[in-house]
Amino acid sequence: PDNLCAREEETLIVEPGCDAKFKALKSDFLDLYQNLGELNSLENIIRVYDLFEENNTVYAVYLKYDAVPLSQYIREQAGELSWKQASELFKPIFESLAVIHTHGVIHRGISPETLMVTLEGKLILTGFEICAARVQHSELRSKIYEGYAAPEQYARMTPHGEWTDVYGL
Repeated sequence: PDNLCAREEETLIVEPGCDAKFKALKSDFLDLYQNLGELNSLENIIRVYDLFEENNTVYAVYLKYDAVPLSQYIREQAGELSWKQASELFKPIFESLAVIHTHGVIHRGISPETLMVTLEGKLILTGFEICAARVQHSELRSKIYEGYAAPEQYARMTPHGEWTDVYGL
């Protein structure tokens, strides 16, 4: 995060007084992607292949899908989906979301931009971020999708949970 650190070539320099925040956010990212890596059996959730630390940064390696955002897919379908199309696309996402929630993973950013439609017509949930990136007024620049973000994402110290993802869906 550019408000907590700066990169000079390959060296990451944490701003004075920001070490604890930086370590906590880095730990949150590591935990999130470790949990996602344990859920690779779910076909509709992004697949994490590796997680490693280098240059004081955590990197997640995941599958790149040949897919388009749901928003683009809907535009290509003349702006609408039939009930049959929608149920075939979304049912596996609902089932996968229930599983990730039992593992303590909350997405907090489900939107037509983080739901990708593959060439095979399968919906994949991508764009996982740590909580601090999905809340306004946190130590990170927020990545909130207007119209899909739950009210608790605009307030400080309000708990998030499964209901946050249900709101986005």
